[in-house]
Amino acid sequence: MIFLYLLWKKKTFQASVLHALMSSLFTGLMYIDFIFPKFQLARISLLNSLIYFIADMSVRFDWGKCLHHLISGLSCLIALSLSPEIQIYTAKACGIMETANPCWAALRLRLENSNEIYLPVWYTKIIAGGTFIVTFFLTRFIWFPWFVFTEIPDNFPWRLFWIMFTPLMTLNSYWMFLLIRGFYKEIIRHIKYHK
Repeated sequence: MIFLYLLWKKKTFQASVLHALMSSLFTGLMYIDFIFPKFQLARISLLNSLIYFIADMSVRFDWGKCLHHLISGLSCLIALSLSPEIQIYTAKACGIMETANPCWAALRLRLENSNEIYLPVWYTKIIAGGTFIVTFFLTRFIWFPWFVFTEIPDNFPWRLFWIMFTPLMTLNSYWMFLLIRGFYKEIIRHIKYHK
């Protein structure tokens, strides 16, 4: 696992982006039936996420990140103990949740490392932050709930569903609050600076 090496080297941002890209890739491949068996891709994707969450918690302790990784890792672990159909469904849901992250990271890195034009840090933060807020909202508050309720397998235990879904949506709401608050502070800071 490449992201384990990145975490070992304390490159948490790159490891997070790689994890998100791999989760999104596995999700995309699960929609193509004839290339790889969905069940095997789902197990690999869930194990990949579980290993990432455990390894990332050991690198740098932060209560918010720790709570996120515990809830997400527990969801992966629960899914791995259930039927192949539920594993595929959960792996797809995890991949959908991670889809916004590579978009944000790519834009942020592109803007910060651009040799062609000079962009001030506030501009980079506002463009990358605004783009991430929009993609985060679309993937985690529209696409993810739509997927969850339209493609849920018939044999998914509803009690377990709410145990997994409610904490994840609570975390999404918390992250969205932090994103909007940070974006708002950056815009106010920029407006005050340029008066």
